[in-house]
Amino acid sequence: FTQGKPYQDASGTWTTSSSYLDTTGAWQPLPGGPLTNTVTTPNLYIGLTPTANDNGWPSYTLADGTLAVSGNTYVGYGGQGSFTQGQIWNNGTTQAANGGTFTTGSLYLGYNPGASGTYTLANGSLTTGATYVGYNGSGTFNQSGGTHTTGNLSIAGGTSGYGNYNLSGGTLSATTIVNKGTFSYSGGTVTGSLQNNGYVSVTGAPVTPNTFGASVTNNGNFNVNAANVIFAGTVTNNAGGFFGINFSNVTFGGSVFNYGSWFTDPSTITITGDFTQEGVLHASSGDTFEFTSGSHVITLGGGGTYIPTIILDPGAILILEPGTLFYTTLTNNGGTIDFNGGFLVFETAPSAVPVPAGLLLLGPGLLALTGIRRRTRK
Repeated sequence: FTQGKPYQDASGTWTTSSSYLDTTGAWQPLPGGPLTNTVTTPNLYIGLTPTANDNGWPSYTLADGTLAVSGNTYVGYGGQGSFTQGQIWNNGTTQAANGGTFTTGSLYLGYNPGASGTYTLANGSLTTGATYVGYNGSGTFNQSGGTHTTGNLSIAGGTSGYGNYNLSGGTLSATTIVNKGTFSYSGGTVTGSLQNNGYVSVTGAPVTPNTFGASVTNNGNFNVNAANVIFAGTVTNNAGGFFGINFSNVTFGGSVFNYGSWFTDPSTITITGDFTQEGVLHASSGDTFEFTSGSHVITLGGGGTYIPTIILDPGAILILEPGTLFYTTLTNNGGTIDFNGGFLVFETAPSAVPVPAGLLLLGPGLLALTGIRRRTRK
């Protein structure tokens, strides 16, 4: 079923057009302006029952116009189904299209056990009350463009579902995102609140950093690999969570809380808010933590935390709460360190488990630093 693609000759295809394909292979608006194509239905089922493999998958392509579903949309209800918005298959190649507008109550990809649904969003606007990627079946959502707006995005949200959301472009705006499957981010914009109980992958290193706008609460496996990215919201890695940063440039725009396991391979990490480290932090020798201008409360758990290289930008205020911060290189470009019950320890050759008694506390190298003072509680 294709909506908004002109000159479709295949039998059984409903066709309306607001554009035509010119001799160069480009889409042009019809003379007199675009037509309004509207399909309205209470519920939409794509892949209602299982289908033999040689019969192909039931599919819906929204190239243009408006699709309004007052009830729910099921892509892969009991069988296999696919929905494509914003691109068409033309003469053996994939071609961009306007994408139109699609609104529905809830969108389910892979509703029943054994069912499978795929949604491709390349352009246009998709608005749902809730989106379920892999409800009790298998679901995949591939977004390279367009806008997906939803109240709740649930990945692998049913009792037996498996889901995969791939965001490489466009905008994903969700009030809440609950992931129990796989969420892969390599570009585009994501906003809302992400709770990860599954696996998250963040990749992509453009010259201008990608912005991951959603706040993050991680209870699963969260990996940042070869990325240039800004996390604009608060990031919390709970006990039992794993947060890995590998060969990346990462800026945390909000506060960072680590109560689980945090591993970094040679990376540059910029912190603009507070930093609470009460879990396990394994930093490699090539890691750099840069604290920007402003106040940063550093809360450390027992046993201490080792950060190989610390950089204080002009105007940065590092407030060390009770605990021990170990370092090898400290560059102070006009910042201030306040000792509010905490300790700063120079370490030349870090051991696997730092032991304060065997280290040099506030060694001579610190005497040359300016703006270091002790802060007492009142």
